[in-house]
Amino acid sequence: MSESFNPGAKDLQERNPQENFRQESSARSLSGQSAEWVVTLALLGVCATAGISTWLGSAPELTGGKGVVERPVSLQTDDDRENAVLMDWQQRIERDFNRREQSERQQAQSQELKEQAQALALARAAAEAAERAAAEAESRARRAEQARKVAAQAAPVKTPSRVPAAVAEPVLTPANIDWSTCDTPAYPTVSIRRGEEGNVTMAFDISPEGSASNGRVVESSGSRRLDSRALDAVGKCRFTPATQDGVATDGEAQVRFAWKLQ
Repeated sequence: MSESFNPGAKDLQERNPQENFRQESSARSLSGQSAEWVVTLALLGVCATAGISTWLGSAPELTGGKGVVERPVSLQTDDDRENAVLMDWQQRIERDFNRREQSERQQAQSQELKEQAQALALARAAAEAAERAAAEAESRARRAEQARKVAAQAAPVKTPSRVPAAVAEPVLTPANIDWSTCDTPAYPTVSIRRGEEGNVTMAFDISPEGSASNGRVVESSGSRRLDSRALDAVGKCRFTPATQDGVATDGEAQVRFAWKLQ
């Protein structure tokens, strides 16, 4: 059994490494142009399959009995065909990416326009609310002014009242103590030993007969012993009663007593 020489097959085997390297370089170039590398690699796989099919379809064929080998298709034609396929897929990928970028930009612009419309609607609503509030305030002010005018018109006219005749004020005379009827109180021994001194002011209710009652200390001397001794002594004195228009009446008298060591 004789072996036939097939130079086209050998040439195909020698060119496959070069074409694989070229395909890998094209794949790396296309994958670096986009972030969506998965789609690019899938498309490159399709391109590689198409290139291999092209090579297989253009491989030389042996003739029947004479062993004449047909001349293979030129390498330049295969390269042009493969480049055309790769260029077509690259253009498709770029168009797809461009459409996606354009769609994203349109979505971003649509969202921005939507937000601007919402902000404009809020501003318009706030302005309308402010206008309504101002109109209501103005309406209340007008109603209040109208009510004030109506009340002023309906108010009765005040006639000057008759001034009553001047009434003579009663002549009052306050009650006074009669010191001639008083006994000098004894200085408390303890106060003398402690050197206590001071002035005490007392108040008494005076009856029309001139007797004192309800004695009380208005301003203390600083010593309770001195205050109590003075209150007892002055309460036994006689007073000149208070008078109104010359008639004796109930009144009040204040008496100041001084305690002083000699």
